[in-house]
Amino acid sequence: MQRVFVILSLTLLAGGASPAPSASAQSSRTVLRVALFPYVPDASRDRYAGLQAFIEQEFERRHPTIDLHLRPLNQADNFYGVDQVSSWLAASPVGPAYDLVEVDALILDELVKKRVIQPWRQPPFLADWLPQARVAATIGGQIFGVPHLLCGHFVIGRSSLLAGVRTFDELVSRIRSESVGKHGLVGNYVGSWNLPALYLDALSDVRPSVDLDRALADTLDPAAVRGLASAISLCARGGVNPCIDGTFDDDSKPDSAAQLFASGGAVALFGYSERLNPVLLVNPKLRDSLSILSLPLAATSTPTLFTDVLVLGSSVDVPTRKAASAFAGFLISTQVQTALLTTADGPQGAPPRYLLPSTKSSLAALASSGDPLYAELSQQLGGARPYPSSGFPGSRKRLAAALMERLGISQ
Repeated sequence: MQRVFVILSLTLLAGGASPAPSASAQSSRTVLRVALFPYVPDASRDRYAGLQAFIEQEFERRHPTIDLHLRPLNQADNFYGVDQVSSWLAASPVGPAYDLVEVDALILDELVKKRVIQPWRQPPFLADWLPQARVAATIGGQIFGVPHLLCGHFVIGRSSLLAGVRTFDELVSRIRSESVGKHGLVGNYVGSWNLPALYLDALSDVRPSVDLDRALADTLDPAAVRGLASAISLCARGGVNPCIDGTFDDDSKPDSAAQLFASGGAVALFGYSERLNPVLLVNPKLRDSLSILSLPLAATSTPTLFTDVLVLGSSVDVPTRKAASAFAGFLISTQVQTALLTTADGPQGAPPRYLLPSTKSSLAALASSGDPLYAELSQQLGGARPYPSSGFPGSRKRLAAALMERLGISQ
C-alpha cells in the first residue's frame, strides 16, 4: 500500500504538474496563510521538508489561483497556548498572521469565546466525518472546526503479549509475567495536559457513560485513580520509574520511551498510535510482530480521542474563506489523508505515521490497505468518544495537581 501512494505522490508532483501561472495570474492569486499542527511524526527525518513540499505543491497544482503559505512545522511552537493562537488569528492593520490554524479541539471553545474564529458555513465532506470528530468540532450547535486528525491512548506490544487481552487486569498479568529484567509498560504520565487527559481516559473506561464535560469539575473518581496507579506501577524497575520522574517528559528527547521499547528495554509502550512510527524507525524488524490495543484502564476500554481541527479566523474575507475551504477539503480528502498517513511524501520504506484520519472513507482505505496495524486501529474506534472541546484548559492544572498528590508524583 505504501509503495502505491509513493508512486501516486511522485506522479502528482512531477508528471501531473500544471504550467506555472503567468505574472498577471500570479498577481491575482488569493494568498492563504496556514499554520498546521506540528505534533506529527517527522517520518522522513528531514524536518518536515518533504511533507510541506508535498502539501504546498500538490495543493497549488490543483488550485492554481491560490498561493498557499505554510508556517514551517516546528514542535517548539506552542499550539496549545490560547493567547498565542489567538494572536495568530486576530485581525490587525495588516490582517491576521494566519487565516487558518490547526489546533487541538481541547482549546476550541476558548477560541470561540475570544471571538477570533468564525463558524464554517459549508464545511467540506461533512457527511464523511467520523461522528466523534464532528462532536469535537461543534460548539453550541455550530461547527467551528474541520477535523483533520485523531489520536488516543493505545498500548503497543508484541502480538503474543496483546492477543486476546480485553481488560486491564489481563494486561497487567501479561506484562508482569514478561517484565523480569526490564521495564513493563512505559510512557509519559507527567504534565498538566497529559495527566488529566489520561485520567479522563481512565474515567471513560470505569464509567463509559460519564459526562466528561461535567467530570472536569467533579472530584476525582477513586476507581479511575486506582487504574492509573496500577498502570504507573508497571513502569518501575529497581525503584526507578522513568514514567513519572521526568525521564520521558524531556522535550529534547520526545521518543525516549518508544526507543526504550523498540530496543527491548520494556515489555510494552503506551501512548498515541503515532508512537508506532519512532518504534519502527529504531527497529523496522518489529513491524510484523506488533499489535496495538486501546489502552484499557478498567474492566472495559472506551477509547477517548483527541481531534485536531482547522479553525478559520474571524476577520477572513470571502475570497480567503473560499480558499480556506478548498484547502480544508484538500487536506481531509481520502487521497491526500491516506498518502500523508502512509508517508508517501517520504523515501520508500519509511514507516507510516499511524495517525488516525478524521473521515470514514480514509479510515476504511487504511484498514483495507494491507497494513495489519491500521486494520487493528480501525476496529477499535466504534465505541470511541471525543475529549471535551470546552472546559479542559481551565481545569487541567487543578486536575493535574490533585492527581499528582493522589498518585505520589513529585512536582
